Amino acid sequence: MRHLSLLALASLLVVASIHPSSAETKAVSPAVMEKAWADYGALDSEMKKIYQKALIKMDSSEAREKFTDAQNAFEKYRALQGEFVAFGAKDEVTSKLLRAKSYTETTEARIAQLKNWVASTSK
Repeated sequence: MRHLSLLALASLLVVASIHPSSAETKAVSPAVMEKAWADYGALDSEMKKIYQKALIKMDSSEAREKFTDAQNAFEKYRALQGEFVAFGAKDEVTSKLLRAKSYTETTEARIAQLKNWVASTSK
């Protein structure tokens, strides 16, 4: 139950930290939108590379299966979190920008987790 409460708190903090000010959303240029999605795309590619490095380090098929399940669950969480953050946005442009920022933040957190795991198994 405590883990669920921490997850709820973390979700609220993510929402609060990525919701842009009204000034930011008044005029979102195509360049800003493209950069937001490009930033996410680059991080997603990095995460997939680190995930593959971690997967190779697994010493059993059961470990690889559990690790893959965890990664799949993360990807579902990231998508749902992005939808949640963008829910109720005043317009489609703001919604897309919020979703990109949410995806970026959650992917950065997952990269840190994966890097820590890979580093801990290298010792």
